[in-house]
Amino acid sequence: MNINRYANLENLNDETIAFAKNAHQKTISSLCSGEDFDNLSKQIFKQLSDSKHIPLCEEHRDCMYHFLQDETYPKGVYRVASSPLYRAGIPDWKILFSVADFDELLQDNVYLTKIDHCETNPQRVLLSLSPLGMDAAYILEFDLENQCLVKNGFHFPCSKASITWRDKDSIFVCPAWEKEQCTQSGYSREVWLMKRGEMFEDAVLILRTSQDKVAVEAWRYLDAQGSDMDILLVRHGFFSEEYFKINEDNHIEKIPLPQGAEICGLFAGFLLLRLREDWKRTKHKYLSGSVIAVKYARHQLLEAFELFCPNSHQSIEYVETSRRFVVIHYLDNVSGRLKAWKYLKGIWQQQETPNLSTYNLELIDQPYGGDIFYFLAEDCITPPTLYSWDAYLNELCVIRKRTPAFNHQNIVLEQYFAQADDGISIPYFWCGKNKSANTPTIIYVYGGFGVNVLPQYQEVIGKHWLEKGGAFVLANIRGGGELGVDWHFAAQRENKMRSVQDLIAVLGDLHKNNFTSPQYTILQGGSNGALIVCATLANAPQKLSAAIAEMPIVDMLHFHQIAAGASWIEEYGNPEDENMQKTLHQISPLQQIKSQTNYPPVLITTDLADDRVHCSHALKLHHHLNLCNITNYLYLNQAGGHAGNADKQTVANEMATIYSFVNQYSRFRPKADKAASRRQYK
Repeated sequence: MNINRYANLENLNDETIAFAKNAHQKTISSLCSGEDFDNLSKQIFKQLSDSKHIPLCEEHRDCMYHFLQDETYPKGVYRVASSPLYRAGIPDWKILFSVADFDELLQDNVYLTKIDHCETNPQRVLLSLSPLGMDAAYILEFDLENQCLVKNGFHFPCSKASITWRDKDSIFVCPAWEKEQCTQSGYSREVWLMKRGEMFEDAVLILRTSQDKVAVEAWRYLDAQGSDMDILLVRHGFFSEEYFKINEDNHIEKIPLPQGAEICGLFAGFLLLRLREDWKRTKHKYLSGSVIAVKYARHQLLEAFELFCPNSHQSIEYVETSRRFVVIHYLDNVSGRLKAWKYLKGIWQQQETPNLSTYNLELIDQPYGGDIFYFLAEDCITPPTLYSWDAYLNELCVIRKRTPAFNHQNIVLEQYFAQADDGISIPYFWCGKNKSANTPTIIYVYGGFGVNVLPQYQEVIGKHWLEKGGAFVLANIRGGGELGVDWHFAAQRENKMRSVQDLIAVLGDLHKNNFTSPQYTILQGGSNGALIVCATLANAPQKLSAAIAEMPIVDMLHFHQIAAGASWIEEYGNPEDENMQKTLHQISPLQQIKSQTNYPPVLITTDLADDRVHCSHALKLHHHLNLCNITNYLYLNQAGGHAGNADKQTVANEMATIYSFVNQYSRFRPKADKAASRRQYK
């Protein structure tokens, strides 16, 4: 069959679905059958559902809210406990609603993808309930106090609409349930203000932009030391946008920001800006990557203060505001750090912060109206620890510690640097027991859209790979954001092949230093990372023993016509631009993988519910590899979407499939553990 003729269809026809399901069944027969696989899947499911996981919560008015998924509640429940009892380790959980109950109401198979509390009335929430875990979702207003839907509340049909609270009785609506409301990328191009008791038809239209934009958004910034501000954002591309202030009369005024500036907060009347380009003012030049506080009044940008200017090895992770503080989490050589400032009597003053130096430091929550921050600290082999930090008192407390999920003995985590062809040092993390030419090694990569990929605690990898002698590598190649905005820009558009070249440099460093060898090297990546994996497969197949492409982007000559692909043009370039076609052809796996070359086996995973990276990419790759007589397997989920919003059993089955594939094609024969001595991996 010619799968290419389905490339531009959002909805697959019966023939294509049958093709995909048939390929999936062949994969099940080859990789997912037998007692060994069943045991592996059960063990992974048990790990994912372990009650010893730290319940990560949102705090609102001395209540801790937590979304729980486990064996009893496969789709999950939302529950609440009092903050004092949660912090004391004896939470008094009360279930507020079960996600499964919404299936009958909506006559659909839905999963919870987002809960948005109204900060000024946190008992009211907007629930995003997604069919099969897609990005598109139903939006329903729910009353947590009375545990019911709000009668005549803010309820909207399934779409990629953006709905945000303005206050307890009004919302900003960016609709996307009608084609004329959408951009070419499938996101909203309209902003409306809707008040409680109104029908959508009665709402006030604030802006309607052209369909060639990527998206529009609107929200309210709450300022604990100044006036709240309503902001409207028009995205021209993934990284280029215009910001507007929505005034009380619902008219908008453009905020005259410098080129490439991103608003990341509001504090004491200052807009907090993250710069993607240098900003030259009369008396000062602010460098790209910096965080700047600039006063905005009378339609003008007034005095500015540079909070933080990262060096070439640093990158801003996020900027957060509390009642009295601005806190910046940044990376220094891909290791987490904190800085904080207070604005007092017209002066910005840097404050002391705790030393939580770790490779992976994640902000979990910052309750509105206070100065408490919740952080999670972890790395590949260090179990997560949840901290609370009172910025006002500078007091740090341990709230929870995760018990180890696998035996860490003799397993180490180390950072190394490979030398790229242009002389740039490419950082990567190596985790394992032994460095040798016959150490099976999984190399995980992303390398796109300025996204940082950091070492997380590897429960499943630790138990089923590291414990048994395998190694894991995390490659921080250009295209990601681990070393700042320039690290990202260096591998965009016409320079996208740099991501592939950097990954090949990491492989070369691993092989040169005998950390592993080509016959024991497995590449893994998802979405943009799968593009890099497949492009590396095309350019350096001799360096690999296997490749895993999860939800891949592979049709680089037509991606802008498929699902949300038009929104990626700023990252990859426009396939209709003649100057970009050569570059896109060079990196496109469908054009570069040839039947005359000897390629290692490939596992492709995708999801029929993925409305971000359409599954036609994966189906075309599978079909193309078949034509080239390359061993490959297609694993097809029917729920979860691009973000994997599915039940834990679905996730466990897919992870077990990946490890079954890896064990088969890495020349790795893990030793059976004592608890399952009869199990054999093939």
